[in-house]
This record gives sequence, C-alpha cells and structure tokens, in this order.
Amino acid sequence: MTAIEAAYRIHHDQLVRELTRIVQPADAEDVVATAWAIAPRRGIDGDPSSVRGYVWIVAGRLAWKLAQRERPEPLSENHEDPVDTLRAHEAWTDVLRAASTLRPRARRTLGLAVAGLEREDFARVTGDSWRTVDRQIGRARPRLRQLADG
Repeated sequence: MTAIEAAYRIHHDQLVRELTRIVQPADAEDVVATAWAIAPRRGIDGDPSSVRGYVWIVAGRLAWKLAQRERPEPLSENHEDPVDTLRAHEAWTDVLRAASTLRPRARRTLGLAVAGLEREDFARVTGDSWRTVDRQIGRARPRLRQLADG
C-alpha cells in the first residue's frame, strides 16, 4: 500500500468533515476527491502525514475558491440598474450574433483576443505567425463593428 492510499484511508473522512465548514457536503466530497487525485500527479509520496498535509492544503484552497465564487455579492448603494444590465446583455447578444457570421478562422482569432491572449500565445495556439494573427484581428474587428452597427 502506498503512502497516498494509507493517508486516504486514515484522513479522507476527516478532511471531508472539516471542509463542510466552508462548502456544502457534496462540494466538500468533490473538493477532497480532486485533491487526492492531484497528489499522485504531483509526485507527492512519503509518510501519510505529509501526504495528508499536502492534500489538506490543496483541498482547503479549492474549497475556499469555490466558497468565494458561490457567495453572493452584497448589494451596495451603487448597484446597477436592472434596465442597464438588460441593455448591456442585449448589446452583447448583438455582438455575438454578428460574430457568428464571421468566418471560423476570424471567429477563433477574435475569441482568443477577447480571452486576453498575447500575440505570441496566439501563435502557439493557432500555429500561425504573430503577423498573421495581427492581420486576422485587423480584418475581424472592422467587420464585427460593421455587423453590430448595421
């Protein structure tokens, strides 16, 4: 039996119980399972207590991130008007509708640009040179503006 298996048998239930303080029980089970799955891929092995420490840190971070995402933001006095939110949604719907009419290569390039990739990252992802990426973005943006406006 490996150290990870031994640590799992000893500490799994306790970790799940502890994390239910941060997230829902079903989510705690998923978070702990993910942390146990990450440990062998990271080459973590040794005595069960060191494995437990690693899994606890990973599971704790995952649970904390999940809890932060699920926690509703409090309404401030400056909260947005729902009508403005709907107008912004309609504008994005128009942009997405216009983007769907672009050629697949232009759509892919524009999507990567919106995702915030740099030219060098584009080149790695698409296999194109960064000059080709610039040219594709330069062609797609005016076409998208034209379609969205008219």
